[in-house]
Amino acid sequence: MGAADLLRDLNSAGLQVSVSGANLVLRPAGKLNGKLREAVLKAKPELVRMLTPPDPAGPTFGAEPGAPVWSAQDIERYLARRARLVRWGWAAADAAEFAARLTRRDATGDTRVACTECRRYERGRCAQHRAAGLQAAAVGRELAVLLQHCPGFAPVASRPPAAGRNQEDSKS
Repeated sequence: MGAADLLRDLNSAGLQVSVSGANLVLRPAGKLNGKLREAVLKAKPELVRMLTPPDPAGPTFGAEPGAPVWSAQDIERYLARRARLVRWGWAAADAAEFAARLTRRDATGDTRVACTECRRYERGRCAQHRAAGLQAAAVGRELAVLLQHCPGFAPVASRPPAAGRNQEDSKS
């Protein structure tokens, strides 16, 4: 079982998983059975890597006492984003880092979006480049990962409304 599958199983068992330094924190600990405990010990390095925020200057999740812990929805969104980027040929580490960045962004209420979250973007091309204010359909990775307010944006999947945005705004 891979770390992503294990994370999904832990979440299904009602456990929230976070990191504190090099340690995994599982809450509530009483829900951790022997089989899951063994799987966690085996996959600990990969789980810690997966859940450790890549940007130490940015907001962290679970790295400090009292820091927010990713919910089941956060984990599912992270895994879906990472899988999509890997399908497009991104290196697993780059995909994981950017998917984590977007998940952290969701928690902050930031309303900016990335091209990689748009259903009109695929592997370096934007089908709505004119509406987005671009001269050509080709979009380099530097632009694709830039958080921005894009007039041509259409979410690839339901994205949670950011704090301060109403439901109407989240549909655009």
